[in-house]
Amino acid sequence: MPKTLTKLQEQIIAKVLTLHATNYVWLREGEVNSLNSLKAKNLIDQHAYGSIQPRHLNDEVKAVFWRENPRTFKMANFHGEGWLIFDDKRYICKVYNELDATRVVEGLKELRVAEVDAGKEAA
Repeated sequence: MPKTLTKLQEQIIAKVLTLHATNYVWLREGEVNSLNSLKAKNLIDQHAYGSIQPRHLNDEVKAVFWRENPRTFKMANFHGEGWLIFDDKRYICKVYNELDATRVVEGLKELRVAEVDAGKEAA
């Protein structure tokens, strides 16, 4: 099944999901085209122009982002600034080395399995 968001759009959304309410991501060149495409699909607020904040993301684009990515995953950070780690629809951390990012993701997956196993034993 084809994804709704392009790779660049996913990176933009991922970066915005890591921000506090008063911060923003500046966009330039082709990134603005991706933003305009998201606006045309009504996936973000129409008032986002050269920058985007968490308030510009609507529930639909967040739902698409979480649905089209695994439960635990890493994504290259916007503008090549390391890797963003997400788990269970939450931003966990930023890691600067891809090997380390892979280790964090694998560790989170193993931890989830251990938690499930511990829950089964307790039941």
